[in-house]
Amino acid sequence: MKISKAQKDKNRQKLISAAVDVITEKGFQSATMREIAKKAGLAEATIYKYFPTKEKLVYAYYEQTQTVAVERAAKVKGVEKFTLRERFQLLIDTGLEAFLNDREFVRKTFGVAFISPAGYFGGTSEVKRLFANAVADLVESAEIRREIPEQPFKAFVPALSWDYYLGVVTFWLKDESENFSDTTLLVEKSLAVVEAVLKSGVLSTGAEFLSFLYRSHVSRWLDVAGKAFCQPGKNEKKTGRRHAKK
Repeated sequence: MKISKAQKDKNRQKLISAAVDVITEKGFQSATMREIAKKAGLAEATIYKYFPTKEKLVYAYYEQTQTVAVERAAKVKGVEKFTLRERFQLLIDTGLEAFLNDREFVRKTFGVAFISPAGYFGGTSEVKRLFANAVADLVESAEIRREIPEQPFKAFVPALSWDYYLGVVTFWLKDESENFSDTTLLVEKSLAVVEAVLKSGVLSTGAEFLSFLYRSHVSRWLDVAGKAFCQPGKNEKKTGRRHAKK
C-alpha cells in the first residue's frame, strides 16, 4: 500500500516528536531507535525509512526548529522598519523561544548537532544555511538603508554570526538566572559591539577582519563550547523535560 505524502509528513513529525521525548528522558546515548519508534506508534522498521540514525533525527529537529524561528522573525509586524541590531536580536530571540519547551533535549543533543565534526561540518549544514541567509538579508537591508556602510567582507559576516549564535545558545543552556536575564544582557551588550563594528567600517582590511574574527569570537566560542559539551557523560545526568521559567 502506497503511503501519501501527507501521511509520510505526519509519520516524520511523529518520529521527531517522539525522539524529543525519549532523548529528553534517557539521554542521547541511552535512547534507542526502537524506543523512539514505539513512542511514535510506528513499527521499528518504519523509523529507518525516514531516519537511518539517531543523529539524523536530531539534525531534523534542529532544521525544523530553525525554519520555524526564521519564518516567525520574518513575519513580525513592522520588522522591515527595525534597526540592524533590533532585527539581529529578533532572530536570536525567536531561535531561543523555539527551543524553550525542549530545552533539556537541546542540552542533551547540542554536542551531537553542533560540536561533533559530523554535526558541525555536515549534519546541521542546512540549519546553518537558514540562519546565515537570514543574517545576510538583514545586513544587506541595513546597507541599502545606509544604516551601515557597505561591508567589504560581508561574505564572512553570516558565518561569524552563526558561530556567535551557537555561543549564545551555549550560554543560554547554562543560564539559571530568572527569565534568562543573564542571556538577555549578554545578547544586548554583544550586539551593541557588533553593531558598532559594522557601523564604524573599522574592518577595512582582510587581515584586520580575520584577526577580529579569531580573537573576538571563534576562539572563545570553541573554548566555551568544548568545556560545556565535550566532557563524556556530562549531558546525560539530568532527566525529565526542563520547564520554562515564568
